[in-house]
Amino acid sequence: MRGLVLLIVFFGALPFIFVKGPFFGILMWYWVSLMNPQKLVWNSFAAGISYAHIVAVLTLLCWLLSKVEPKLPPMNKTTGLLVMLAVWISVTSIFGTGPGNQNPADHRASANLRRG
Repeated sequence: MRGLVLLIVFFGALPFIFVKGPFFGILMWYWVSLMNPQKLVWNSFAAGISYAHIVAVLTLLCWLLSKVEPKLPPMNKTTGLLVMLAVWISVTSIFGTGPGNQNPADHRASANLRRG
């Protein structure tokens, strides 16, 4: 029964991504990612669905098709500093003293910068 309610609520809210815009998709992705509603339904086929992936694909599709949303980040001081930080992390990782001395946090930092 919980699985059916989850499916009705989830798939009933999906069209609003295209009606309200990509921002609604981001809100829905936060809801699905933080709450993990698929963990609240037991022994149901609704527990095996990747809800965050579905929302992410639809949100990106809506963002790419929208004409209002900007596609590139604004070129200002903050963007320039983030690019400079990403370059600095890459340079220091390449010219480090060796692979044994590299910190795994450096790899996480550069991955976070790539994700935006």
